[in-house]
Amino acid sequence: MKLKVFLYSILTVFIFTSLLAFFYSDFSYKKLREEKEASLIVYMNDFNLDKYTLDYNGAVLFSSHLDGAEVYFLYLDGTLIASSEEENPEIIVIGGKDVVDAMAKGEGYNTVKSDNIKENTLYYCVQERSLESSITYLVRIGVPVTSISGFFIESLPLTLAFLFIGFIICGILSSLLVNSVLKPVKEAIEEDKETKNKYQELKPILDTIQKNKAAIENEIEGIKSDKRLESIVLDNMEHGIIILDNNNSIILVNNVAVKLMDIDKEANSIMYLKGDKEIKDAVAKNESSLFYRRIEGKDYAIRTTASEGAKVILLTDVTEIKRVERSKNDFIANVTHEMNTPLTSIKGFAELINSGSLNEEKAKHASDVIIKQADRLSLLIKNIINYSSIETDDLPPYEVNVSDIILNILQNLEVTMKEKNITLYKDIEDNVKVLSRAEIIQEIVNNLVMNAIKYNKNPGSITISLKKKEKIVVLKVEDTGIGIAKENYDKIFDRFFTVDKSHNEYTSGFGLGLAIVKKICRQSSWPIKVDSTLDKGTSFTIEMK
Repeated sequence: MKLKVFLYSILTVFIFTSLLAFFYSDFSYKKLREEKEASLIVYMNDFNLDKYTLDYNGAVLFSSHLDGAEVYFLYLDGTLIASSEEENPEIIVIGGKDVVDAMAKGEGYNTVKSDNIKENTLYYCVQERSLESSITYLVRIGVPVTSISGFFIESLPLTLAFLFIGFIICGILSSLLVNSVLKPVKEAIEEDKETKNKYQELKPILDTIQKNKAAIENEIEGIKSDKRLESIVLDNMEHGIIILDNNNSIILVNNVAVKLMDIDKEANSIMYLKGDKEIKDAVAKNESSLFYRRIEGKDYAIRTTASEGAKVILLTDVTEIKRVERSKNDFIANVTHEMNTPLTSIKGFAELINSGSLNEEKAKHASDVIIKQADRLSLLIKNIINYSSIETDDLPPYEVNVSDIILNILQNLEVTMKEKNITLYKDIEDNVKVLSRAEIIQEIVNNLVMNAIKYNKNPGSITISLKKKEKIVVLKVEDTGIGIAKENYDKIFDRFFTVDKSHNEYTSGFGLGLAIVKKICRQSSWPIKVDSTLDKGTSFTIEMK
């Protein structure tokens, strides 16, 4: 109450002082303008062609007699003849109000704002006629005049002083006034017997207050306890929940919903609904509906339900469900695409052979293509089964000699490397072992080395190193191939993703190799790192624990 009285008092003083400063500035400005207009008339009476010529020298001479005022000589159409401001001015037409009035009425005034906020320029223009040459011309004088803003700024220190004094007086008076009103009430509530006896008119009210005080305190404690329990439950929920009344005012909301739906508690407004008309309409119509939206990079199911006297909005994080669903759909689409290509070739060439229109040589070529595509289809099915079997792999691990497995695989791939003119460099420590299974290590090494061969250059090189550092075994496979763009780093481990889309005889594949490697590493908790530069090569590093 004391603050409210003080603020009202301050507001009154502020408004009164501001109005006073404004009216003072306006009055002073009008007074000064009247004086300046009168002085301009006196200035103009001093002009005649016997003393001043209608050129730059005459304008400067007239200006010097007028304490530096701006002087312009104009033709009757407003075209500039000469100016005291510039010796060789451009040919321009001055169309100010003072000039227009002087053309029509013989004289005119005009105030023009300048760059300086404290100052304007007052112009006075008069129509003159030369008796000797019978030429009618205009003489224009401009003098600086303090603006209303200038007067206001000049009065600002005094205004601020009045405001400061007013603030102090208002603070003192509001404090004394409020204390004089509330003091007896405060003393009576504190059960001061003397006060009760002194202010008998307050006794019925005070008795009622004291009577209900204990009950109110107990009720408040109960409400606080329920509120704490409610907050704990709501704020630790994974779901967002909002409960609205029939007027769409918020009754209850938890922190998850506040963040996701951009809720302004003070304004009692759900900002998200303002941008989503579909959900907003469902809430307004009390409809039970289900919507899916992506908010802050996650997928949410937003369910709206209505009951008597309340509307409920429930937000559930379904990101993982949607991810699995999208992954499943992508997997099916990719498998269908990869299987369709060889099946199309097999069917087409089989129909050609069946038609009997092919000679022996072409029939043999067609059968070769069918066999090759059948092998490709078989390999795809094998890779898919292999990829899927990793999920259900629960066989126990055992100690595996990684060094021997790598050397065996490299020996089997020597012919393939020679065909692509690839040089092999080995830096493999002997008898390096990890706790895993032989088929897992074979799968990892074989896929990494085959990738290094497929995407290498001709000629090129592959470097394979195996080092044991304390309890960690580091396997690194480097090549001098086509490399991988930075934006594809996250994609190379996706199923059916291939860096080279040309599908030539060397790089044709299904994009499952690195996906299998990544899946094995993830299940074994082995970090895998890729580092690559386009057209220079790629390296994969795996830390086996």
